[in-house]
Amino acid sequence: MAEYDEISSTEKLLNVIKGGDSGPEATSTPSAKPAGATKVSGTVFRKGGVVGVELGYNEIRLAKISKRHQLIDFKSIPLTDDLNRTSADFPKMIKSALSGFIGRDTELWAAVPSAGLELRYLKIPRLPRKQVSNAVFWTYKKENPFNEREHVFDYENLGDIVDEGVKKTAVLAYSVPQTDVEELRSLFSRAGYPLTGITTVPFAFQNMFRTGWLESKGISVCNLFIGRNWSRIDVFYDGNVLLSRGIKAGMNSMIEAIRVRMNETLAAPSQGFVIEVEGESTPETPQMAGQVDLDTARRIFTDFLDGQTDIEALPGVSIKDTEIFDLIVPALDRLVRQVERTLEHYVQTYRGVPVSKIYTTSVSGANKRIKEHIGQQLGITVESVDPLAVRAPLSAPRGVSGVRTAAERAAFAPAVGLGLSDNEHTPNLLYTYKEKDQQASVRSVKQAILIAFVLVMVALGGWYFYQKGVLNKKTAAADRLQQQLDEFSPNVDQPLILKLVGKVRENEKIMAQYGRKYKSMALVSELAAMTPSNIRLMNITAELGGYPEESSDNKNKGSGKEKPVLKIEGLVTGEREKIEPALAQYLLGLQMSPLFGKPNVTRQTFRFFQGRDVLVFEADLEVL
Repeated sequence: MAEYDEISSTEKLLNVIKGGDSGPEATSTPSAKPAGATKVSGTVFRKGGVVGVELGYNEIRLAKISKRHQLIDFKSIPLTDDLNRTSADFPKMIKSALSGFIGRDTELWAAVPSAGLELRYLKIPRLPRKQVSNAVFWTYKKENPFNEREHVFDYENLGDIVDEGVKKTAVLAYSVPQTDVEELRSLFSRAGYPLTGITTVPFAFQNMFRTGWLESKGISVCNLFIGRNWSRIDVFYDGNVLLSRGIKAGMNSMIEAIRVRMNETLAAPSQGFVIEVEGESTPETPQMAGQVDLDTARRIFTDFLDGQTDIEALPGVSIKDTEIFDLIVPALDRLVRQVERTLEHYVQTYRGVPVSKIYTTSVSGANKRIKEHIGQQLGITVESVDPLAVRAPLSAPRGVSGVRTAAERAAFAPAVGLGLSDNEHTPNLLYTYKEKDQQASVRSVKQAILIAFVLVMVALGGWYFYQKGVLNKKTAAADRLQQQLDEFSPNVDQPLILKLVGKVRENEKIMAQYGRKYKSMALVSELAAMTPSNIRLMNITAELGGYPEESSDNKNKGSGKEKPVLKIEGLVTGEREKIEPALAQYLLGLQMSPLFGKPNVTRQTFRFFQGRDVLVFEADLEVL
């Protein structure tokens, strides 16, 4: 692909007649008006919106766009030959141009020269978001090696596509020299108006498609700018720029053709075209070879583009506009062939959707004859862009009707495109994928914190309402009990309380008597239930003692009676080595009973009983 360049689409015919340079960095030509003079201006300043600034070769053009993408102000400030970007006073000129035009809450966008722009349309495999940047970087560097320390690299995700049956991600990757970005940023900082964004002219025109100023949805369109020595071809599909190419063909080649052919004709009029001398048409004129210089040829070309039909070539010598067009056709056809090859390359390499419309955004492109010729040669509709008429607000800015020619109106196309910029749809060299990834990471952390906070709040809210419900239930129950208590209100006095206490004590005595009466039965029942089959009880003696009525003396002095004891005698059968553990386990089980306390073995001995060894034991059990 040819090296990319920038030829300002706002170049006008007065720029042409001052002469051009040989490189693409020259974006427009000098103006004859003094520095600081305002050529055209729009409405009174309104706050907010976006201001696009185009720093041309001979003019500073400003366009202010509202947040609703409507043109609300525009301005053009011509520059002198000695005032350019390298001049020490240039920041002051920018400050003077922006003063009173931009407000505190207004964004400011400008464009770097497109000469250093390298743009690639890439297709990468579908990857997680965190891996996309790395994949795009190395894929781009493989196709277009560059020094990442000297260039600003960025990319734009165009969405998922299907390529030969495989799902992939389409991206537009590009790089710009770091020095271009830093110089432009420093220039506006020294002027006291820091830039919100820096982009390129192809992306500025892309804004027009993405905001609906120009139509490109589902179709391929081309933007053709014919500059002085260079021209630029930008191809868009569905609002996205996919191809940007600079070619070494422009208006100067047409001007040179006019100069050469007219001098040849004046030198040999019989071989040339018909010219008019003092109002008479004749094929023979005096020998005037060499009298049409380059400035004269530029002026003739200027008059032709302005639509004049009879153009004064030399004093007393005029030429028809049709003849001028015939002179520039060979140079124009060379340009058309370049455009044709570029569009063929686009169809073969990219989307495969042929270009259905060509927009022209230059002075020469606004000429009706040139547009018709390009359209006939390519078989494609050609239209010139009028940025001051597209999507105009209900009350158009003052000064629009005062812009005399279509060329002057087309001159504001880059500024208007820059004014349509927004970080949501415009590549910003001050806000690349690195800053976006960092911001996405911060946003993810903030979202995680917010989600955690919301979950905690929801949990606390749920707990609050749950506790509130419990409290309401308990309050209702307390109210019911209080109501019952209010309904039952006996006359309580001391005699009644003493009487109730006496009844309680009487009931306790009765219960104690029942307990003493049936205690022995309960002890025997418990003992029988807990005695295993390998243990036989031969004798049970209960020493429970008496239960005299308690008196105040007994309480104070103590009864002195021994604790009740249950004496048991028995034998344990089984294997000799397991007899003693079985007895110990049995006594331990009795101790776990709520009726017995700690056991005390008073005697144990082995005897021979019924042909086997048995363990005879005696034990005392505390009765609780």
